[in-house]
Amino acid sequence: MARLFERWFQPRAVQKKSGFLDRIRSYLKDHQISTLPVIMGRLMELAKDPNASARDYAQVCELDQSSCMRILRLANSVSFGPMPGQVIRTVKDSIVRIGFDKTREVLHTSVVASLFRSREEIADYTTSDLWLNSAAVALGNRIIYGLKRECQSPSIDPYLAGLLRNIGIPVLHLCLYDFGFKDAILMRYQNQSVLIEEEVPILGVDHASIGQELAEQWKCAEALVTVIGSHHAPALHVKDPAIETLVHVTRTSEWLAHELGMGYRDFSDKHAPFYQASRNKIQLFDIDYARIKVQMTAEINQMRELMWFR
Repeated sequence: MARLFERWFQPRAVQKKSGFLDRIRSYLKDHQISTLPVIMGRLMELAKDPNASARDYAQVCELDQSSCMRILRLANSVSFGPMPGQVIRTVKDSIVRIGFDKTREVLHTSVVASLFRSREEIADYTTSDLWLNSAAVALGNRIIYGLKRECQSPSIDPYLAGLLRNIGIPVLHLCLYDFGFKDAILMRYQNQSVLIEEEVPILGVDHASIGQELAEQWKCAEALVTVIGSHHAPALHVKDPAIETLVHVTRTSEWLAHELGMGYRDFSDKHAPFYQASRNKIQLFDIDYARIKVQMTAEINQMRELMWFR
C-alpha cells in the first residue's frame, strides 16, 4: 500500500502530499472498505461456477450482516410474490426465492452502501444523494443491457460498474473533507462544472483516478477498472469493443439518472452533448429510452420501500 496514489501527488508540496497520503492509507487500512474486495472476489467466483448453491451465497452474506436483512426483506416483498401468510425466514430460502443474479446485486449494493453514511451537506451534495445516484446508474446499466442483448459479455458486470464508477468520491470525502474536498464540491456547484475539473487544481488528484487505483488494487476485471477511470474522459482509448460499450452505457445511465433527478450528479445540464454522444453510440432509441426511465423509477421506488436509502 506504500506506493498507493503517489503518482498524483508528485508536483505537490512534500508536507501536503505526505499528509494526504497518510490520511488515504489510514482510511483504506482501517475502514470497512476492506471487505469490498473480499466479497466482490467471492461473488465473481460464484458467478462463474455452474455448481454454486444457495448455501454458497448465504455464506457470503455472513460477511456482511446488513445484506442478510436486505435479502430477507426483498424475498418477502410483494415483488417476489410469497403466498398469503407465508414468511421466508432464512437467508438461504430467500436466495432461492430471488435468484442468484439478484442476490449478487443485493450483496454488492449493501456492501458499497457502507461508504455513503456521512451527514455533511455542501450545496447540492450529500452522501445519501450520491448513494441514490450510484444505485440509479447501476440499475440503468442493468436495464440497458437487458434491452440490448447484443452488448452482453460474460466478462462484463454492468450493475457493479454503475455502482462503483464514483467510488473515489466517498473516499475523498472521508479522507480529505476539510483539506480541499469540500471546496471542490462547492466550486463545482458554483461553476456548474464537472467535479474532476475542480478536484485536480485544489487536491492534486481526482476521484476517477483514485477509484481506478482502488479497482486495480482489488484486482477487479479490466472492464470495471476502465469504467471507473474513464467515465468522464473526453476521449476513450479502449481496444476492447465490449468495454467501450460498457463505458458508453454507463454514461447514458448517468444522464438518465440526471434527467430523473435521482441523487447527486457530478456534472451539469451544459454537459448534455457529452452524454448524448454515448447514447448515440449504443443506438438507444426514444421508445427504449422512455421504457428505461419507467423501469428505473419503479425499481428505485421499490428500493425506497425496502428502506435502502435511509
